[in-house]
Amino acid sequence: MCYEGRTSSRALDTIRPLIADVIAVGTETLVRPIVRETVEAVSDLTAEGANEVGLRMLAERLGLDLAPTYRRVEEAIAQGFLHNLEPRRKQRRRMRLVLGEPLPTSEVALLPTVEVLLRYCAFSSEAPPPPSPLEG
Repeated sequence: MCYEGRTSSRALDTIRPLIADVIAVGTETLVRPIVRETVEAVSDLTAEGANEVGLRMLAERLGLDLAPTYRRVEEAIAQGFLHNLEPRRKQRRRMRLVLGEPLPTSEVALLPTVEVLLRYCAFSSEAPPPPSPLEG
């Protein structure tokens, strides 16, 4: 952290990884790995010839029980990456899944790197401050 001209890079190295993914998921700029894995499994099954993917078929592909597969699918549906063609919402085991929006291919850096923060904190009081750490 920056304080009285000193910088604790160890603190920055520790804190940044802990909060970066939480912020990215919260702002929907990062897809959780389990959601990505689930959507990719549906994509693979579709590419192999399935018009729509059932929950049991997906669970077998992922090597999971139905309950965790269902939770993953619900998250992917909520984010728009999958669609359930089954009109009866109460039939949770009878899902007919198809692909929705494409997964993001690149991640947006929401937090500056530790190196940028250290550069920002290291300027002297006589020199003009560097550009904002969010500018890179």
